[in-house]
Amino acid sequence: MRIKRYLASNQRKRTLHRNKVRLANRRHMQFSLERYSELPTCIKVNNELGHC
Repeated sequence: MRIKRYLASNQRKRTLHRNKVRLANRRHMQFSLERYSELPTCIKVNNELGHC
């Protein structure tokens, strides 16, 4: 029984960690998109064309 409990606990920890990472990634993405949308249009066009 101890092994089953250990496996269930591990799975729960792994799931919680995965959710935390997903949430952090979503926050970073949202932050990046907001920063990108604040840039002047000429900078965006130059970045997309590969001119820095």
